[in-house]
Amino acid sequence: MRGGVAKLNESHRLAPLWQALPEELRMSPHIYLATNSPQGPWWILGWSERVPGVDEVLPAPLPPYRVLTGLVDRFGRTLTFRREAVGEFTGEITGVTDGAGRQFRLVLTTQAQRAEEAQQQAVAAEQNDQISRFHCRTIQNMAGITASACQRCG
Repeated sequence: MRGGVAKLNESHRLAPLWQALPEELRMSPHIYLATNSPQGPWWILGWSERVPGVDEVLPAPLPPYRVLTGLVDRFGRTLTFRREAVGEFTGEITGVTDGAGRQFRLVLTTQAQRAEEAQQQAVAAEQNDQISRFHCRTIQNMAGITASACQRCG
């Protein structure tokens, strides 16, 4: 359904769910709302923000499709998704704001970054393992002389 209507006809099966939506969503003709159940949730579909290219004619045309920009449950509680505008993860969801205004940041990594990190951890663990493979023993004789002996284990 497209926004821009304050109230649906009472006979419409989604009318109660529509009224639970925040007014700014119901009244916006620039977003589309979708649901697969009269109990919700609503999926908010809009355009992701993007930075136009240097050689791009402004205003830039809108993309031919919409992306998920948020969710609203049947009680009107919202989640708003923020997408990366520029950089390696352009268009990907990198943040979420809930209805209480709390903001959550999502840290995205590539498979190559995770593989490199795992390799670095393996090297560090191997170095720590080599260091910890020594067993040291301290001995003190009757005269009070202390001697330490270290032996490589494993």
